[in-house]
Amino acid sequence: QTKGVFVMAVLTWRDIERKYTVINGQVDEFFENLRKNTSKKASKDTLLFRPGQKEFATTVMDALTNKKILLVEAGVGIGKSFGYLIPIFYTVNGIPKVNKIVISTSTIALGEQLISDVKKVCSLLNIPLEAEISKGINNYACLKNIYLAIDRSRERNDTKSLELLQKIRYQVINQKKCDKSEMPIVPNSLWKRICVKGGCNKCDYYSTCEFVKMQKNAGSSNIVVTNHTQLANMLKSKSEIIQNADAIVIDEAHKLEEEMRLSFEEVININEFINKFNIIKDKLENADGCDTYYELRALNKIIGRIITSLIDLIKVLRTNANAIYRRVNSSTFDIKTAPRLNINLESTRVRPILDELIRELASFNNIFTRELPIPGLKNDILYIKKYITIINDMARGNASNNIYWVKYIDDINISLVYTKKDLSKELDLLFTDGKPVVLTSGTLATNKTYEKVTDSLYLGCKNNIMTHTPIPSPYDYEKNSLFYYDTSVTNPKDEDYTAYITDLAIRIKELIEVTHGKTLVLFTSKSDMQAVYKLVSNMGLPYKLILQGEDATSAKSEFEHDINSCLFATGTFWEGIDFKGKTLSNLIIARLPFPVEDPIVEYKKLGLGKKEQFKLIEDEMLMKLAQGTGRLIRGRNDTGIVCCLDSRIPNYLDEIIKTLPFKKYTDDMNDVVKFANSKVLDSSEKKLTLTN
Repeated sequence: QTKGVFVMAVLTWRDIERKYTVINGQVDEFFENLRKNTSKKASKDTLLFRPGQKEFATTVMDALTNKKILLVEAGVGIGKSFGYLIPIFYTVNGIPKVNKIVISTSTIALGEQLISDVKKVCSLLNIPLEAEISKGINNYACLKNIYLAIDRSRERNDTKSLELLQKIRYQVINQKKCDKSEMPIVPNSLWKRICVKGGCNKCDYYSTCEFVKMQKNAGSSNIVVTNHTQLANMLKSKSEIIQNADAIVIDEAHKLEEEMRLSFEEVININEFINKFNIIKDKLENADGCDTYYELRALNKIIGRIITSLIDLIKVLRTNANAIYRRVNSSTFDIKTAPRLNINLESTRVRPILDELIRELASFNNIFTRELPIPGLKNDILYIKKYITIINDMARGNASNNIYWVKYIDDINISLVYTKKDLSKELDLLFTDGKPVVLTSGTLATNKTYEKVTDSLYLGCKNNIMTHTPIPSPYDYEKNSLFYYDTSVTNPKDEDYTAYITDLAIRIKELIEVTHGKTLVLFTSKSDMQAVYKLVSNMGLPYKLILQGEDATSAKSEFEHDINSCLFATGTFWEGIDFKGKTLSNLIIARLPFPVEDPIVEYKKLGLGKKEQFKLIEDEMLMKLAQGTGRLIRGRNDTGIVCCLDSRIPNYLDEIIKTLPFKKYTDDMNDVVKFANSKVLDSSEKKLTLTN
């Protein structure tokens, strides 16, 4: 009997081992068949064999089956989505069983593309899997809010909005659609009025609501596709979708920390804070049938001093933030557009006012020791007490639980903004020991290491980490691209800002002429962009010059439709934008994208030596530079030049060469002309002659 059990156990483990081998071998077999059947005449929709994609897919399979946290960079053209979807399909019902996967990427648009890719892989492998997309609630229309908006439009005789709202109402009721992506194009201002805002269980339409039905079934599919914003919300709420997932894939993983911090961001509008004290006072004064004599008398003693201290705090924080910003940035930068302004709480002007305010707020906490039967008063008091706690935490400086900064609401008023310092608890839910997680991106490594992302996501203490050497792009960067750097332009940190902008404009104009337009100029500052655009516009170039405005989509479309046009851009154009073919043949980086010395960067520098602080800033710059320069080569036949016009570049050139995929670097303008003449311009375009 003992012998029999022993034999059965051996057979069982052999079966398991065989199953492992079969599952892991399926990926190799798939790509081997793809290699044999790949034809040079295949259409653009045909899946072609790519050695890098096979390497990526087999690495992902290892992570899934061995329950590892994998970090792997995959260069442009690898085909990441198919690279991780194929292993996911093969692990379903495998050993160990991986039957529910969450895939997160940086945007909703990329998530919707992934759903399309899932359908293609279903067909390709003949493995039926269900997939769904999970978005934030404000991406769905609310029928109650639609009716309210219709009534409002009728009152205002707004026929244009009324017609649009009636179309949306019809789709929600008759076509059972509530997703924004399925709706007519709606102005953001209108969508904010009709989208879901929560509190659905109290709604009159709860029992028939399409959004509620969808939410009840959320997470039931094999594959749940989401974006980092929604993933952060899932982690905050300890969502069952995350807890029940057998594996998680984080695409565009370099964006995860930023989205996590944004999800915890909260704003104290000081004017609203002041107004809340007046609301409480009014409710106490006008309370019928309720004795509020004690509370009202006590509040009257301190309310004036509290409001005065808050107004003084606004003024001194604004002045303090302005001074810090001007000290580290050019005076021409528009401070009112800065997302985060540092504040020095130990300033001799800030600290006394802050301490006085805290003393007065402590008195407020002692007033309301009993609950008064006044409608809404309890919530008003809780509002005040919440932010008293926050202000007390802010006063602790480096020992606080949050990172604090200010930002402008308009030309005069500021808000106090904060986010959590420590995200480790939330990320622990994502990186649970024993659950495979794949972190990938085209720009995950700096200097071919994953140290930056490991630190930012608290992965250093995990014992199941698996890293793979960055898998290079299959595109021929040596043959099809050139990296040019110019050291003659005035240093961007020079006090003579006019000289810097003038030098920049002259050099940009010369480079545009080399490639007959076809140029994207990336800036790190909106004011720099506008100043340079204005100068170049007056230089008589025969090409269309486009300045990015509020509508980035419109600027992108305009640039794509005129092959010789030039786009001056910033912000969103540093990543996630594709310009294939000749449209983008010349990518100009006006300035190395060092991070602004904002409060989050300052927090990360705490406790680091000068060398480590320098490396932190350099790594941030290198990753952003990799994202920006990644806009150039987006297809196998793309050719082009990256031109960096920051005179500081020789100080960082070694690290740039290690991080970026480009093979040829030069500081000689003649090399740029030669490359453009041979690789960019066609026979009908006049070619420039070399200079002596």
